[in-house]
Amino acid sequence: MKSFGYLKVVFLLVFFMTAYCRPAENVPVMLHEPLASAMQATGAEIRSISINGWGKLPVNLASEAELTRMVKRAMAELQISEYSVTKTTTRYQNLARAESLVEDTHIIVIAEQLNPVTKDKATEVYLVVNVEMQTQDERVIKTLNTKISKIMAEFGATGQITTCLLGWLDGKLMKDERDRRLDDAFAAINAAKISANINDQYISATGFSPLIDKKLQIGRNEVNINMALRYSPYEHRTYVIIGSPVITIEY
Repeated sequence: MKSFGYLKVVFLLVFFMTAYCRPAENVPVMLHEPLASAMQATGAEIRSISINGWGKLPVNLASEAELTRMVKRAMAELQISEYSVTKTTTRYQNLARAESLVEDTHIIVIAEQLNPVTKDKATEVYLVVNVEMQTQDERVIKTLNTKISKIMAEFGATGQITTCLLGWLDGKLMKDERDRRLDDAFAAINAAKISANINDQYISATGFSPLIDKKLQIGRNEVNINMALRYSPYEHRTYVIIGSPVITIEY
């Protein structure tokens, strides 16, 4: 009976060790791209990358043909040859949308003219480029940012490009362990934490890293990094989301 009791204790220890993720202390950071380095420091791997560029164009009017030309030109810059184009016209909006879904890559380009609700407002034209890719290759981050930046520059768009990485860890993190992994990620890119939002299921924090060029001015603070860890009880998995300058995907 003593032997049975000993085996029972060992079984319980193994169960709890596998049910909860192990600490991320001293996780070696080998990657060069800052967001990828932060992800690696949590102990998670990149699973997907989402890069979104949007900007206001220096024109007030654009015909349906011009909007269509914009999305086709952007797709050409992204080296996408197979895609669909749809058009929408309403009282408040003229829009051309190009979309491509090939294997693990989803690309959407939108050129849109927003018509004013009141007469004292001018029309505005915007361009949006969104690329979502399932990959673990950190080099894709820089490549896509460069391509989208080039597209925005060619159209003279003033706006912002945001980059988001998604990864996960099997199991649920205890609170102390969750906080430690987040701290490891901030430390990996020399980021100072500015604010945090915490509850039982997730933690989200913003900060500033000198290793990242882009930034937003939020109140009195400059922000260019946003990290979140969220537990999903349905999948028994802890998602890690890292975005710059902020997270723009659902989590």
